[in-house]
Amino acid sequence: MPVFIMKQVLTTREFYGWIEYVRTKPPSIQEHQMAVLTMVAANALGGKSKVTDFIISNMPKNTQNVKKASAFDSFAAVASDFKPSPTS
Repeated sequence: MPVFIMKQVLTTREFYGWIEYVRTKPPSIQEHQMAVLTMVAANALGGKSKVTDFIISNMPKNTQNVKKASAFDSFAAVASDFKPSPTS
């Protein structure tokens, strides 16, 4: 929803409350994924951006305890053990 529509629908207090919420919440995995896709598109068009340039939520200050996700982690989240179907 564009900002000008939000200002028309929400009260001033609600609007700035949502702005504060977005600034203080940690980024979700979906936000990280969208930031990666946006960075790839921007760099393909000649930019020199980083993933953190596209994260709008509050990034954690202590990054040494944060596990970095890889492409294989995405596959592991949806993978299951192969179980052959019983033959008749």
